[in-house]
Amino acid sequence: MQWVVRRLLLKKLLKINAGYVLAVKNNQEQLFENIEDEFRFSKEKENFEDIDLGQGRIETRKCCVLSRFQHIENQNIWKNLQPILRIESTRGFKNNDKPKKSS
Repeated sequence: MQWVVRRLLLKKLLKINAGYVLAVKNNQEQLFENIEDEFRFSKEKENFEDIDLGQGRIETRKCCVLSRFQHIENQNIWKNLQPILRIESTRGFKNNDKPKKSS
């Protein structure tokens, strides 16, 4: 979805007090880079981790939450910008040394 269309949709959602979640991918180069910088340099982030052992697998899920933004350019575009989350998942096998990582 193009950003112009997405912004119009977000304005409509905000008018009716609806919440929303946006995924940011590498093809949104500048925004993706700004968010990566936030996670890299922010001192005010919350980290959560969950480890699940079952069926011969070890799965680790990490969630990092940012609530204050210093590296996001054009913040005025993202009205009511709320926390940004990064979720990483690593899956390995109890009898294998090589983890498989996904984000």
